[in-house]
Amino acid sequence: MSGNLNSRAAAAAPNLVHGPILPTLVRLAVPNVLAMVLTVLVGIAETYYVGRLGTTPLAAMALVFPFAMLVQMMSGGAMVGGVTSAVSRPSSSSARASSLPPRRPCPSVAGARRLGGA
Repeated sequence: MSGNLNSRAAAAAPNLVHGPILPTLVRLAVPNVLAMVLTVLVGIAETYYVGRLGTTPLAAMALVFPFAMLVQMMSGGAMVGGVTSAVSRPSSSSARASSLPPRRPCPSVAGARRLGGA
């Protein structure tokens, strides 16, 4: 399985680096946009549900919301940093075109995992 995954990743790297920009960006952005839309819908549903419970639970939710968003944004930022690092390493001029990044998380991903409790 691992060998098949490595060969697929090596075959996809030229398309990512030398392929057309707009279709590549759209293909990479669609899962993120879908995840953000679902996150917003879940947030709206939770707010509606808690709002029906009364003003005290809604105030408690408003108190916790900034901290929950802080953890989510730090986690998302760490993942973006890790992906950017993983994409830039093989495409650098000193790296070979077929090289893959090492199989260890960057420090920001490890920190996000500790903060997120994963």
